[in-house]
Amino acid sequence: MRYSQQLVKTLISTSIDGNRETAPLPPSGLKPPHSNRLLPVLYQRPHRRSDSHNYWLFLACWVYPASLPATHAETTSGDAPSTLSIILFITGLIGLILMVITALTRWSHKQDSIINMMPFCIKYLMETRNEAEKCKAAKALGKVKDPGAFLILFDIIGDQNAEPNLRKTAREALDNLSEVYTHYRLVIDELSEAAEAQDHQKSINILMENFEHKDTTYVQSAYVIAREYMRLRNYADAREWLQTARHRNDRHVVYVHQISNLIDICNEKLFYEGDVFFKTKDYYDALERYAVASHDLAISDKEHFACHLRLACVYCKLIQFEDAYQETLLALQDHHKTSSSLHLNDLLKRERGEIGGTAEAEERRRKIRKDVDEFVTGVMSRLIS
Repeated sequence: MRYSQQLVKTLISTSIDGNRETAPLPPSGLKPPHSNRLLPVLYQRPHRRSDSHNYWLFLACWVYPASLPATHAETTSGDAPSTLSIILFITGLIGLILMVITALTRWSHKQDSIINMMPFCIKYLMETRNEAEKCKAAKALGKVKDPGAFLILFDIIGDQNAEPNLRKTAREALDNLSEVYTHYRLVIDELSEAAEAQDHQKSINILMENFEHKDTTYVQSAYVIAREYMRLRNYADAREWLQTARHRNDRHVVYVHQISNLIDICNEKLFYEGDVFFKTKDYYDALERYAVASHDLAISDKEHFACHLRLACVYCKLIQFEDAYQETLLALQDHHKTSSSLHLNDLLKRERGEIGGTAEAEERRRKIRKDVDEFVTGVMSRLIS
């Protein structure tokens, strides 16, 4: 009993001191929420915890140890445990259970604050023009033990167009994470080395090995892989990973419009590459670029790039007139370059109608195909210019 009283005094003292504890100071340079509402809250505000927490702690530490000697004595003497002993034991057990629930609740709130913090940091890093604010956001991410945080920092380090001071701050934040986030220390160090060497393919391999073959996937990993492919000028694979990132982002929003902006850039690059291949008569490569860029493209963007008409033209060059005809129908349906699409559709209808095997029919087909080829060349020269 003396031991139990001493234990209770110690724990009550600790609990009372905990209630008076003030919130830790915010990271250097960050303003509190009322001064700058967009910056994430990276520190706990002073708050009152319910006195019931201390009450259950008191019961658990007093009743549970006190009940054990009584229960043990009655059991060894052969008598059944008394009602008081059972009540004390159950009360102490309930106190312990409530303590566990309280701890889990507080841990859950901490995880929620981490999740809610990252979009604010990303917003600052992507949208603000103030370099000092960007550096503050990067420094704040260096205090978050979450894979999404160091993936964003890694992306900053690998961006050669980023401000030197921002890249330096991101490097320091990533080094800090490497020291405190031991679970991912090796991955962080390997990514840092790859970023410094500008070895983008190695970075992609590390990211895919550590983040894309597990049950838990991250929006940031797909986004950063896409960025690395863009740095390699591989816009087809970059666009595919951006589509993956957008799908994940729909379930758990991290990026606001950054993914869509990068997809637009990839589309521009892919159509440009397709046009270059068309000029050099590499029609299969042109078809590949046009097809990838047209996949899941918005109606307005399809009209802007005249993607169905482009596909119809390249199919004509490959003598795949049935596919070309279907693309002209889609172009007319979406009102893409209506006059050009309509005229090409008429020519292809005539070509499809010539099914005879006579010499005269062959000559008519040859003439129609020549007209198609000349018309397609003129259409593409106007689209590319």
